[in-house]
Amino acid sequence: MTRSEKRYFKIHIRTHSSKHSDEYIQLFDMIDEQEEYDEKVLISGIKEQGSDQRFAVLKHRLFEKVLDALESYQRSNDVVMTLRHDLNKSKVLMDRGMERMALISIKKVLDKALEYELDHITLDALGLIGALESGRTPCHSNILERIATQHSISEIRKQLFVNLNSEGRMRTGMNIDTSLVEEHLLQCIEDRDAPSRSSYMAHHTLSALRFSQNRIADSLCHIDACIQLLELNEHLRTEMPLARAEMLANKVYTLCRLHDMAHAKEALDDLLGIDSELLRVHLRIAHRGILMQTLLFYLNGQTDHSFIQRLKEEEPKYISDRWEYPAVVRGAIDYGLGLFYHQKGERGMAMRFLNKILNDGEIKRDEDVYHRTLVLVTVLHAESGDREWMAHSARALKRYLKPRGLLNGVESLLLDYISDFRRARTEEGEERAMRQFVHRLRSIRRAVDERIAFEHFDFLGWAEEQLGEDYHRGMVA
Repeated sequence: MTRSEKRYFKIHIRTHSSKHSDEYIQLFDMIDEQEEYDEKVLISGIKEQGSDQRFAVLKHRLFEKVLDALESYQRSNDVVMTLRHDLNKSKVLMDRGMERMALISIKKVLDKALEYELDHITLDALGLIGALESGRTPCHSNILERIATQHSISEIRKQLFVNLNSEGRMRTGMNIDTSLVEEHLLQCIEDRDAPSRSSYMAHHTLSALRFSQNRIADSLCHIDACIQLLELNEHLRTEMPLARAEMLANKVYTLCRLHDMAHAKEALDDLLGIDSELLRVHLRIAHRGILMQTLLFYLNGQTDHSFIQRLKEEEPKYISDRWEYPAVVRGAIDYGLGLFYHQKGERGMAMRFLNKILNDGEIKRDEDVYHRTLVLVTVLHAESGDREWMAHSARALKRYLKPRGLLNGVESLLLDYISDFRRARTEEGEERAMRQFVHRLRSIRRAVDERIAFEHFDFLGWAEEQLGEDYHRGMVA
């Protein structure tokens, strides 16, 4: 809890619980002073005040009082909660037969809900007005149509992201009819009367679709449109407090893909400049996840000492709160950290984070990050030169990829290289295997199906580095 929330709680409890307010505040202060919750210490302290027999009751009621105070505090800073509360008061007026007063109250809620494009609250308000005036207004039908449109876009977006994040489909394609998707989304964007939320959702979905189609510049245009909508509409920023961070992160990704590193750095600076302390606790965790993923993506392609320093500050926070993050976010961050430490030459740290993904029971085996992790672990074992570990890792990778139909170009070449390396009996034979691997990688790196694989990890750069300086001098000559 923040300092202002704690202060509000004490004022709230003295106002609403005068009989036992001092006992609640004493227990609250004792808990607040603890760095880690220790119930034995609390019981001992309560015992000195003669309330130890009531500790369980006090603790339970304190929780309810804190929750009640926080709900009241948050309501004053949250337009949705405020309008819901006002609607409930209007229902009380209706139940008491004060219909004229209820109608005035509901119409105030309706005006505010329309201003903020809060469609579900608008529908609830219209429903109450309909009950009072016995009829459906034209606004009713418009709102229902708007909600149906937003729901349709939401379903398209969800299906798109599921396809992109599972079973390597970032490389093998998607299972949805994109022509129908595009037509529906473009109609929404071209409709000048469409609410800003619907336009935002359509631009957001199209940015992801264009990115998946490798139309990166078009994707960037839709991201910029989303950012502009957020700047122009305060209610969107209020309703979606993480949206600006998400769009700036997407902007960094697309600009890096376009090799516009100067503007990517500017976008990342803007993302780092967002004050997450103003967000609620669960949103701060989500914001930190966005920040970590974007920092790692940028640093795994560029060296920037100020960003590295920021990563060092954020990494311990992530490690201590790792299980607070959703599985898909944990996977992305752990993979990024594994790649980051591998590039720094710290193979042990890299394996530590990659193994977290493989051993995380909540990260599904058909997710793209699991696929990429197995490939990178195989690369690390190949780099070690340990034939037994190379063989074990290669078998695990093949068992995973082959039944899923994901044994694509890069993976096949990596497995062939390990096989050739293990058969070699001399250093010259090992070098010959690597040279052949490099030659084959060069022949496929421009292929559309392999482009994503090379963006997740620079296989060619890694293989050339294994050959050493003599090889590079020969290439220059």
